[in-house]
Amino acid sequence: MEESDFDSVFTWLDNGIQNFAPVQMKELVPEYTNANTTLEQIIDKLRKYVDSSELVVGIKLNRQTSIDFSTVDVSRLPVAEVWMFGATAEDQSKWSLFGRKGEQWVQYEYELPNA
Repeated sequence: MEESDFDSVFTWLDNGIQNFAPVQMKELVPEYTNANTTLEQIIDKLRKYVDSSELVVGIKLNRQTSIDFSTVDVSRLPVAEVWMFGATAEDQSKWSLFGRKGEQWVQYEYELPNA
């Protein structure tokens, strides 16, 4: 898979039909790892993918930050979907998932049991 444009394949059943999606994972690393890395740089690097109309990209937001999603443009990327996720509580008991549904960003929040 080293040569592939994806890290894994997700699968699910929808009305009895088996679906598959190649998934590429990225990470906005903590500032102590590389303070110079930005979300914009990660998104810009996604432009290198060609013929990736089925590729789903997941970006782990692994630093304390605030993101104005109205300024994040993923609409012209050559991938199917971009989702971002990260912990919203210091103990990592609460998480959020952000993605585009049409022209709107949506947010899903969830708590991990026994975190």
